Amino acid sequence: MDCGGKVLLAVSCLLAHQSAQAMEYEGFEKYGLAWNASSVGFGAEVMLPAPEARWLPENAQVRIGANAFGYTLSTVKNKVDYDIHFRLLNAHLFLDWYPWENGLRLTMGLFYNKNGTEIEARASAGGYTLNGNNYAVNVGTVDGDIRVNPVAPYIGVGLDHKLSRDGLWSLSLDLGAMYHGKPEATLDGKCASGVAALTCTAFQQDVKAEERNLNRDLEKLVWYPVLTVGTVYRF
Repeated sequence: MDCGGKVLLAVSCLLAHQSAQAMEYEGFEKYGLAWNASSVGFGAEVMLPAPEARWLPENAQVRIGANAFGYTLSTVKNKVDYDIHFRLLNAHLFLDWYPWENGLRLTMGLFYNKNGTEIEARASAGGYTLNGNNYAVNVGTVDGDIRVNPVAPYIGVGLDHKLSRDGLWSLSLDLGAMYHGKPEATLDGKCASGVAALTCTAFQQDVKAEERNLNRDLEKLVWYPVLTVGTVYRF
């Protein structure tokens, strides 16, 4: 059996076990605290029963949370070596709706992003290769950043699986995506002192050409996948 088949089998077994519990999930009627690990960082959430209102569905809860993490990724784009420093810092407000009795939920909400991405081009032993042109290591430096929309809508599905008979502890899974818009990269070439004016101008023009190339690579990445696993305590 391939990996895809194993994943489907595991999900089917988990859902079957949920149904076999033969009880109505009512966790959304209680307050809760969650500790999460996700693709948007490590964080925590507070869960509140949704207020009764005509515009809100029944069997719903509100989640408020925050996440943070940082890491560095080295990659090659258009024959240029980059170190990309990711700083994840975000908060979210979700509305969960439980239309079924087995803990499955539908989620929509918003992320507020203070996520930052810093870029640094690395010179190889032979120097920089920018826009097909070669430059000495001591010509200067290339750095910049990537920005996305600070407010990002989110949509997803999730599952609460009871870990204790009293229902106070549960495992929470979320799979969704936030729409943060088209990322925008900015690269800046800084010439070292003593570099000839013509060389500096050509260097900076090639840096801007690489900026355009990088933005072409990023323009389709308007959705960011969000996968979250957490432990929940209800009270």
